Amino acid sequence: MLHTSKLPAIPVLTHRDIKFFLKYFRSIDQILCQRYSLGFCPDEEHLTSILCELLDDRGSQLHQLPYSIADLNRDLENSGSLLKAEVSLETKTYDKYQERHFTQSDLGIILEYKDRIDPKYNFTIGILVQAKRLFPDARKKYSFASKYNSFDADQYQRFKNLINYFENSCDCSECGKYLLYNPIFRDFAKNEKEKILHCQLLKDRNTIFQDASILNQYREIYDVDSELSLLPMGSLIVSLQGIQQIATKQGLSSNKNSINESKLLPFTLQKVVEKIDIYQSSLPWFIVAQMMVLGKGCSCEEFTKLVTAGRDSNHITQNFEFLPPRYSLRIALTAGEEHPEEFEF
Repeated sequence: MLHTSKLPAIPVLTHRDIKFFLKYFRSIDQILCQRYSLGFCPDEEHLTSILCELLDDRGSQLHQLPYSIADLNRDLENSGSLLKAEVSLETKTYDKYQERHFTQSDLGIILEYKDRIDPKYNFTIGILVQAKRLFPDARKKYSFASKYNSFDADQYQRFKNLINYFENSCDCSECGKYLLYNPIFRDFAKNEKEKILHCQLLKDRNTIFQDASILNQYREIYDVDSELSLLPMGSLIVSLQGIQQIATKQGLSSNKNSINESKLLPFTLQKVVEKIDIYQSSLPWFIVAQMMVLGKGCSCEEFTKLVTAGRDSNHITQNFEFLPPRYSLRIALTAGEEHPEEFEF
């Protein structure tokens, strides 16, 4: 849960602001995951392009969002918040040789905070994201047995090597994540929804209910009637360490070959849900609670330039056979109004 005595990375961020931002990013996630409900079987690149389009100020106008960036800024202003939000998208293209010979990160996310009242709080952080989608099971249904079949151990290792380089050289942490695309959990069969809820409630029992202060803070952020349920969620963010543990566990549980015990294998939704906290791993929660509140990500200039503009002056990514992301999302938050400079006469 969102519980910390540390000042938030964005110092003027209130619990009311958090609710508005969660509402915005959850509306994006729900529309994205409804692609599965229409009977489509979209690949990761298509889902990522739709996600970026939904988040982009211009691209989102092509969709009927239940809660748009304009709605978000209106609610922030009406509530007396100091914050204003803007989201934009940058795209990069690569030639066929690069696409064929290098692994490409799917998405980069940059959070840029500009404090016009006290600039010492300004910061920019970024993360690189590798996306994988859930495939239907043998019955052509989505269930606990469904797998992320496009997961590749060699690609994972190249991504991990790149992230380890930046985390060691820039003294940062958690600048690389996996994004797992899923159907909205409420669209699963009843028995599958019960399994998902059961796994999450077991985790909740050991967290929020042990501390009244955490429970109260949890209630402040989520509206009990409509926001508490995890069933409207779909997209999940998982750490590289978490992915390794999940993929290793999948290998250990495979009975096809004893060699699989030491391999990272494409894993099932069941292994994911058993391992992670779905609330805290949802895409909206990660952006708001982990990046905006806790400041998770890499602030190294070399890394943020790589994420935002694909600039790699030292050719670091090619050394790891990894390309900068095709899509870069820039979430810009500003506190206070811009005032003209005062001139002396």
